[in-house]
Amino acid sequence: MSALLCIPESGLAPPFGGWGIFNRYFGDYCTGADMIRETQNGRLIGHIARDSTAIETRERFPETPAQAAVKQAEKTTSGAPRKRGPKGPPKRYKGGQRPAVAKSDTRLARQREMTLPEMLADLPQQCDLGGKKDSHGHDHYWRGYKLHWDVADGQIPISVVLASASVHDSQVAIPLAT
Repeated sequence: MSALLCIPESGLAPPFGGWGIFNRYFGDYCTGADMIRETQNGRLIGHIARDSTAIETRERFPETPAQAAVKQAEKTTSGAPRKRGPKGPPKRYKGGQRPAVAKSDTRLARQREMTLPEMLADLPQQCDLGGKKDSHGHDHYWRGYKLHWDVADGQIPISVVLASASVHDSQVAIPLAT
């Protein structure tokens, strides 16, 4: 499964719009594991470039549980508009800093003990907002997904992972290399 992950036989859930739409846009890159084995077998790959590209969509964001609870609370109340939260200073953390998260709770730490299907299932797949800096330091934002690539010397895609746009490139590095 270390070959291209955009083929329906890989057992992964279809990306936005299903495999037909995905292969229509990225069919030239989805050549399958057999082509990679034929062309790269016995060849020493000197360099693998890893990068990601934005895929803009016009989908709606999925509703979070907190948003659903607020919407349900607004439906049940009638009459005057409800008051928002308490006024006053923002919450202060002891020592002025937010408590540190334990290293074992991070996605990268969990990925060390996972198999490839578990790693891919752990990555968010829903439509989301993404942001990235270009080579000039300018920020670019989009709504949709992010396509992560591993490309060999001859611009041959070795592995591809489609994830939510908000996923940082480092979160997909271990699944791409596996």
